[in-house]
Amino acid sequence: MIVRSAAQFSSRSAMQLADVRADASSDLSFLPPLPQPDYALRKLEARRGFSVVFGLISVFVVLTHGVGLTAGDLPEAGWWFCFALIYGEAAIATLCYFLMMLGDAGVVRRTPETCLPVPPEVAERLRAGAPVPETLRNINSDDGTRTYCVRCFVWRPAGLQGRGRPHHCRVCQRCVLHFDHHCGVYGRCIAGDGVRNGNLRYFFTIIIMGYAGFFTMLATCVAGLAFRWAATPDEAGSGG
Repeated sequence: MIVRSAAQFSSRSAMQLADVRADASSDLSFLPPLPQPDYALRKLEARRGFSVVFGLISVFVVLTHGVGLTAGDLPEAGWWFCFALIYGEAAIATLCYFLMMLGDAGVVRRTPETCLPVPPEVAERLRAGAPVPETLRNINSDDGTRTYCVRCFVWRPAGLQGRGRPHHCRVCQRCVLHFDHHCGVYGRCIAGDGVRNGNLRYFFTIIIMGYAGFFTMLATCVAGLAFRWAATPDEAGSGG
C-alpha cells in the first residue's frame, strides 16, 4: 500500500490519531488508498449476467409473440392480456437489471464519520509509514457497536438489523452494509435490508420476472395453439 512517509506523521502521535473526532473538516488524506477491485473478474461476470438476462428475455418474448400470439388464435381479450403481461415482465426485468448494476449496493464510503477515530494499532503503523498487514483482524469498538475494517479503513455497524451484517467483499474490495453475497453472474455485491435500501430487491425481482416470463410464455403458447387447433375444422370428419 502507498502511505506517506513517517516524517509526514511526525506532528501526530498514534494516540492523537486515535482520539481524532469525526467532523466535516477532518482530513483523511493520511489514509492509504482503497484496495483495487478485481476489475477483470467483475467485467467477465457482468458480461455473463447481461447475456443471461437479455438472452432469456429475448427467448420468452419471441416465443410468446411469435408462437402464442401470432401463430396461435387467442380471443382478443386474451391476446391483449398476454401481450401486456410478457412485455410488462420484460420491461420490469430490464429496469431492475440496470438499477441493480448501476445503483449502490450499500458500500461504506470514506467520510470523517466512518473513518475516525483510527484505532491505535492501525494509527501506529500509519504514523510509522508501515503497511497494515493482511493478517491483522478487524477491530471491535469498546462498546461493541462497530467494527473497523483494516482493508478499507472504515468503521461499520456491528449489529445491523436485517438480512446480513457488513462484510468486506474480496472481489469488489469494499465494505458493504447488509451484505448477502457477491453474485458471480452479475459481477456485483448483492445486499439490502428489505425494500428500503441496497440492490437485493432488484436481484429478487429479476428472478421473479424470469419465472413469470417462462410461465407466461408457456401458457400463451399452449393456449394460443389450443385455440387454433380447436378452430380448425376436422378434415377427416368433414370429408364424408
